[in-house]
Amino acid sequence: MELNDNHKALVLIIGLSIQNCKLLRDKMLEYCKIENKTHRSNVLMDFVRRIHANLYSVAILSRESIKHGDSTMLKLPMGLILRNCFMDCLYAIYLSSLDEAQFEEEVTVLNKDYAFSLPSRKDVWIDKVHELGIDGLEYWYDDLIVDNFNQYFAEYTIEPTGDWSYEFIKNSDIRESQLNKGISIERESRKLMEHKTFGPIVKSIFSYYKYFSQYEHFSEHAHGDTLAPFYEDNVSFPAAIKALNRGAETILEQVDIRICLHDKIQ
Repeated sequence: MELNDNHKALVLIIGLSIQNCKLLRDKMLEYCKIENKTHRSNVLMDFVRRIHANLYSVAILSRESIKHGDSTMLKLPMGLILRNCFMDCLYAIYLSSLDEAQFEEEVTVLNKDYAFSLPSRKDVWIDKVHELGIDGLEYWYDDLIVDNFNQYFAEYTIEPTGDWSYEFIKNSDIRESQLNKGISIERESRKLMEHKTFGPIVKSIFSYYKYFSQYEHFSEHAHGDTLAPFYEDNVSFPAAIKALNRGAETILEQVDIRICLHDKIQ
């Protein structure tokens, strides 16, 4: 019996995803053995880890789709996951294009943005501790923020109500060497398209990032792609995974293995 196009696509997606995941996993295991790792290399390998985990999820969703009669139902989350993979690729390549001072500043900004989100996530903590049957622990949340992330605060005070008030440092105060006031994936990617080394791969990755971004934003026009059978839509998922693999290889090429191996070589 001839296999339908959906089945062929899903089988190919699984094969490419697992193959690339194995390569990335092998690189991560090799990296774990290296002594004297640099901060830059650690950050870039964190992006590789994220891409590996997400790409493996694409393989799992594809396998589940086959189990359900080669269904396209899981195509939407697959596209959303791939969008995140391409976004991580763009971020990692952007960071690797910076000098050491700019690199450290941008990583600090990303870390500060994480801390900045913590106060608005308090209900998540409360739900968790209540689920564990612990009462009163929710009042520790603000204390934990202050104890662990005080380097990102300009000031913080306790209001008469017992609630905390935070004022975070500004990104512009962190970016001493940067002229721009913020990162835009689109702006930075378009700049990198002119880069001698990164230009071609960034152009490809950015195109897939923009395509799968339409999976994230609601539009009646997007239904055609998210619901259409594989090979009857406007993208080749196997081609997307191949482009992602080239992006991951580019990130790995920027990992400063020579510095990390210096002591071993001596």
